Amino acid sequence: MKSFVLATLVAATACSKAPHAGSALNDADATPSSHWVARLQDLAFTHNVFSRGDVEYSCSDFEGRLSARGNVWLSRFRVGPKIQGEWAVSAGGNFVLRDGSADGRVAAAGSAWLANYSVTSATSGGSASCFQGSGFCQQAYTPSQVQQIRSDLDQSGAAFVGIADEVKERAAASGKTIALTDGELRFEVTTPGANLWYFRVAASDLAAATKVVIKAPAEAIVAIDVAGADAKIVGLSDSFILEGARTANVLLNFADATKLELGYAVLFANVLAPRAATRFIEGRIEGGLYVGSLWGNPMQTDFATPLGSCAKSGGQVNFVPFYSI
Repeated sequence: MKSFVLATLVAATACSKAPHAGSALNDADATPSSHWVARLQDLAFTHNVFSRGDVEYSCSDFEGRLSARGNVWLSRFRVGPKIQGEWAVSAGGNFVLRDGSADGRVAAAGSAWLANYSVTSATSGGSASCFQGSGFCQQAYTPSQVQQIRSDLDQSGAAFVGIADEVKERAAASGKTIALTDGELRFEVTTPGANLWYFRVAASDLAAATKVVIKAPAEAIVAIDVAGADAKIVGLSDSFILEGARTANVLLNFADATKLELGYAVLFANVLAPRAATRFIEGRIEGGLYVGSLWGNPMQTDFATPLGSCAKSGGQVNFVPFYSI
């Protein structure tokens, strides 16, 4: 079903030589396996949240798999209740979990430290220290296995960067630029059909928006490239609106961003910002989150200090893989 739909998408883009404003009918030269849609789809089913650096997070949950090339520190946290497969966490560095759970296996190329925990298993390349919890915990990875874990994460990180840059390039070539009007950004597909549509918007306009509307047929893929190094989406708790469009078919692409702030917003989209140091406090993403590093109001990490209350929570990420059928 997946390959058929992708082939249909590419064939649909080849049916016309005249691009419509905001559409991407110049993708006719792409094949289903090499098209960025196919590549992102495969990655999104594997990783619900991906960081090319560290993850520091507390008082929240990610429904799918969490992967990070760096260290992962989690407290009062749950990861993986809807994982597709056996792995809940993959870390290229150290893994720390205080008062939390992983609904699956944890792999850490570095050391692992777990307290008051529940996991299927936790396996590390460095030392493994587990206290007051359930789940098998061991130091077992060989140097070659550690190298393989890190290599796999490096490849995935590079793939996310490549996809972000390609979407930016295609949006620049054929996308329609949307400007802020009376506080609203409106991205609208004007021609029905199973097409791939590109839009562009300035990061400053997105940061200033009080309402974002994406109107498209359910079968359309909408890729929005956000231009700017410093990006922000804050306060759109009930004003990020899809009209007809499917959550899984919407991509917010921040190829330029080195800083991204998300807060008190509910986003029905996949968020791709592979170079961005990202802060996410309160709110929810229905999709995937793929960033440079990720910070979500982490609690004490010295282990001697009792955990405090969850005054502010890291943002939640629900598992709605990109272009899931």
